[in-house]
Amino acid sequence: VAVAAVQEANEQQQDLVMYLGDMLGLDITELSEALAENVLRHACYPALLSSIMPGRESDPEGEVSEEASQSLASAAGAADTSGASDAEATSPAGAAPTLSRSCALFLLHQVFDSCRSRPLLEPLARALLRRRLPSSLAGRLR
Repeated sequence: VAVAAVQEANEQQQDLVMYLGDMLGLDITELSEALAENVLRHACYPALLSSIMPGRESDPEGEVSEEASQSLASAAGAADTSGASDAEATSPAGAAPTLSRSCALFLLHQVFDSCRSRPLLEPLARALLRRRLPSSLAGRLR
C-alpha cells in the first residue's frame, strides 16, 4: 500500500511539473514571469531550497540553524528580483520544510529537467550555486 501511495504521489508531482513546464513554455512573457515568481516564492525557495540547506539533515525537527540560514541567504541575492517584501513571501509561522534532502534534490532535478523557462530556472540556479543567500531570501526559508 505504501509503495502504491508513493508511486501515485510521484506521478502527480511529475504531472504538475510537466503542466508548469507547458504553461511556462507558452512564451507569454507576463504569464511566465508571474508564474515563475510564484513558483519560486511559494514552492522552490521555501520547500526545496530550505530542505537542502547545510545542517538540515543533522536536525531531526527540520529546524534551520542560523549559520545554515545565513549561508543559504547569500546565495539567492540575485535570485530575489521580485521586489516583494519579506512579509509577503514568508511561509506560515512555524512551517518547517517537510521534505528529505534526497526528495528535494529529486524534485529540483524534475524542475530543471522538465521546465525550460528562464524566468524560473535562472533565479533558481543562481540560488543553488551561491555560497551564501541574501538575508531577504534566507528569511523566507526559515
